[in-house]
Amino acid sequence: MTRLLSCACCVSSIVLSALAHHQENGSSPPATTQGAIARPSEVRERLDIPIAQLEMKDEKVTDVLGKLQEETRVEINRSEATLRKLPNGDETRLANVSVQNSTLGDALDKVLFPLGLEYRLEEDTIVVSPTAPLRRMERANWAELNLLQRLRSTPYSADEFAKLKIQYRIPSRMDGPGLLTDQLTRAGQGTIAEMLETATGSLGWTWLPEGDHIAIITKEAAVSRALSRKTTKSFPEQHLGTILFDLGREADIVVTFQPGTFRKTLLSDLDAYHISIRNSSIKDAFEQIKADTGLNYRITADGVNFGPAEDIDMSKLTAENGEGDPFVVKVSMPLGDKGSVDFLFRESELPPSVLNYRERNKQALIQQVRRATQTQPAAATAPVNRSEKSGGTPNERPTS
Repeated sequence: MTRLLSCACCVSSIVLSALAHHQENGSSPPATTQGAIARPSEVRERLDIPIAQLEMKDEKVTDVLGKLQEETRVEINRSEATLRKLPNGDETRLANVSVQNSTLGDALDKVLFPLGLEYRLEEDTIVVSPTAPLRRMERANWAELNLLQRLRSTPYSADEFAKLKIQYRIPSRMDGPGLLTDQLTRAGQGTIAEMLETATGSLGWTWLPEGDHIAIITKEAAVSRALSRKTTKSFPEQHLGTILFDLGREADIVVTFQPGTFRKTLLSDLDAYHISIRNSSIKDAFEQIKADTGLNYRITADGVNFGPAEDIDMSKLTAENGEGDPFVVKVSMPLGDKGSVDFLFRESELPPSVLNYRERNKQALIQQVRRATQTQPAAATAPVNRSEKSGGTPNERPTS
C-alpha cells in the first residue's frame, strides 16, 4: 500500500511517497561521509548549501538522510529511538524523492516534516528527532502521521478546530471541552499543533494523534504510556542511579530522586548493581529495582520520582497512574474576635463548576502574580542578620 506525501514550492520541490510495507531484506547502510565533516562554525552555513538535483526511488529514510549527508558533508544523526517511532521503524521507505534547486535545510524540512520529525543543530552535527507529539507515541501509523502533518501545517481557528475528532481522557468531573476551548482562546496564534501544546500544557494535560482523532490525556498518563514501552537491555555492574537515569532516557522521561535516596537502600554496594531486561517494559524494570532495593517510586506530571519507600508511600498519589487527589482549595471562616478556622478541600470533594472555575482562572492569576513581581521596585535584598554581622550565631531558617 502506498501513501503519497508531497510538498512543493516555486523554486524547490520535494515529492515524497512512502511505502507502508515491511521491507524486503535490507540494503546496505547509508553511505558514509566522504571528505571532511563540517566544523561547528560551518554547519549553519551548510544548511544553505545548494542541492542541484537528487533523485532516489524506494529508499529507506536512513539511506535518504545518508545521501544528503554524503552530498553536503554535514553529519546527520538519526538515532534508533527516533526511527522506532516511524510506521516501519528503520525500514520505513520513501518511494520517490526528488530534490531540485533546493538547499540542505529545505530538503531536511520537506523530508522530515511529513514523518513527524524535526532537526536541530548540535555542535558539528544535525540531530534528527521526533516532534513532541510523536515522542508521546509508541509507533505512529500512516494515518496518524497524516493527521499530525495536518495539525502542524494548519493555522488554528475555531472553525478548523471544530472539524477535528477529539477524545478527552481526563477526570470525568472536569469539563474537558470547555476548559480546553477557554485556554485555546488565550493561547495567542499559531498552528493547531502549537496551540494544542500551549493550551493543554497550561491545564496539566497533553495530547497526541491516535488513529483518526486527537487524544487529550493527563501528563501523568503520558508518563505511564512511556513506561509501558518494551525494550531489551542489559546493564552491567554500575551505580544504581546511572541505571535509573539510563532507563529514564530509554523511556524519554525524567527520573528524579528524593534527598537521601541512596542512603536508604537494601543494597550493600550501590556501584555494583546490575539488571537485564528482555522484551519487557521500563515499568517492569522499575518494579524489579523496587523489589531489589527497597526503594519506591511515583509517577508525576514531570516524570518519575524515586525515593525511600517510606517517603514515597507518604506522598504517593493515590489514584491510578499517579493521578492524585490533592487539596486544592482553602476556605477561611471568620470566628469573630476569636480568629478564624481554615477548611481544606480535596479535588474530589469539589463540584465540577468549582473545578472549572479554578482551572479557568489559575493561569490568569499566575500571570497577574508574575506581572506584579516584575513591576516591583528592585528592592531589596534579604535583610542582613545582625548577629551574623556582629559575629553572633545566625538565626536558624525553618526547614520545609
